[in-house]
Amino acid sequence: MTDSSPSGDIPGSGIPYRRQYLIVPREVRVPPHPSLAAHAFAGHEIHVGADLSLSTAIRGDTHVAVLGEAIDPTRPDRDNRAIADSLAQSADAADLQASAFRLAGRFVVFARIRGRNICFADACGFRRVYHGRIAERVIATSSPRLYFDILGAPVEIDAETRRLMASHLFQASEWAWYGASYFDPRLKVLLPNHGLDLESGHASRSTRTIIPQPMPIDTLVERAAKLLRGTFDGLQRRFRLTQAITAGWDSRLLLAASLPWKSEIHYFVFDEPGQPVGMDARVALALGKRAGIAVERIERPDLDPAFVAAYDQDWLMPRHISTLRNIQYHARRPAGDRPWLNVNGNAGEIGRCFFGAYGGPVWADMLLRYSGSGYESPVIERAIREWLADTRAFARQQRISILDLFYWEQRLGNWGALGMAEMDIAIEQISPYDNGELLGLMLAAPAALRKGPRYQLFERICRVLAPETLGEPINPDDSRLMSRIRANAGLRYVVQAAHQTMRGLRSRQREASEP
Repeated sequence: MTDSSPSGDIPGSGIPYRRQYLIVPREVRVPPHPSLAAHAFAGHEIHVGADLSLSTAIRGDTHVAVLGEAIDPTRPDRDNRAIADSLAQSADAADLQASAFRLAGRFVVFARIRGRNICFADACGFRRVYHGRIAERVIATSSPRLYFDILGAPVEIDAETRRLMASHLFQASEWAWYGASYFDPRLKVLLPNHGLDLESGHASRSTRTIIPQPMPIDTLVERAAKLLRGTFDGLQRRFRLTQAITAGWDSRLLLAASLPWKSEIHYFVFDEPGQPVGMDARVALALGKRAGIAVERIERPDLDPAFVAAYDQDWLMPRHISTLRNIQYHARRPAGDRPWLNVNGNAGEIGRCFFGAYGGPVWADMLLRYSGSGYESPVIERAIREWLADTRAFARQQRISILDLFYWEQRLGNWGALGMAEMDIAIEQISPYDNGELLGLMLAAPAALRKGPRYQLFERICRVLAPETLGEPINPDDSRLMSRIRANAGLRYVVQAAHQTMRGLRSRQREASEP
């Protein structure tokens, strides 16, 4: 047996690692950690932190472990154990991934099937899978800090990446990172629509079909509505839900889907203290009256240094952006007789042509401009060009726009997943949009219905679920001109290129003037 880990305590032994996990081969010995419970399974050890569910099932030679929360919208009464057992009946790895793709939630599946050890995440990769090696063996984890603590080595970031991370553009983009590597390339990121072979460490695209067979738009709308409502049914059986309402489309559709359980859900809207009531709060409070629900307006308090210190110790490189005050609010929520879950609206943008509708060819510079800082960074440019070269054939095969895949795999798989992981210190958080079947349905709708400024697909689904939620305007303070620009990817590219050129010049002038 190979002893491949440092002796004694892990350096981060005082870190709670709440809702985090580590999967290592059995021969990789990991010192006990006071915050992690170890479980032997399928020739591996699965280490899980507090409040992270682990459910396992064995059927013959097939072993399946589900980490986190998996919801079957068609059978909302099923718990994680029943879902793990159902997945263990899969014929092979491809069948297993296709079955899990139809689930909602935020989870990771680790399985031994047909002699292979594989790992993959929920449809959007919101329960993160980082992978690297310890003593030449492949490991998977949700926490870069946990990986480097066990590795017993400092993070190594090259000069190009450090320059990017120090730039004003990177900070302004809320650390928008791209590619399939961590800042230290010894640790990789498993992107959405990929699976990991835990023997070779190779990540490959799933072969499952994403877009369903053509169907009438009314049928598509009905199916999407049922999936959203089924997801809420499953979530409310396990958790007490807290749900933000804003002026935008993503939260509006989730509100419509949630209303059968409105008496059990805590609805709220964040606002700024000492300021006039903001657009989100105005619309949310008006919606509350129309829908017959209580909406709490919460003025986000300033950050407490004690909370920031606790948050920082979870991260090798903590990100301090405006949403940190949201995390602090949830971290201080009093515990109840049922665990809380925050309903999040990320990934709804996939159903709304986030980068705009566009029927022409997509080239690398277009994605670099949309990335925020890629056109200024050789690191981001290489990552995006590599992804684009690898994705073109997959996009044609799946009949999905490159722009939609870019948002799904790169934007949500990196920036979006980071935001979800940051909330782990405070509360479990799940987006009902994080469901492969639902995303496939939305992507199957014509772009003319998905694009702005009307976003008719979301409007139609809302009308089926709860038409009263359409009684208040969507983002009423937004500029009509900007709404039309965002609806057209080609026009958006031209405008964004001009804006970023000017912003880049100002950024370089600012950095040149700093001591």
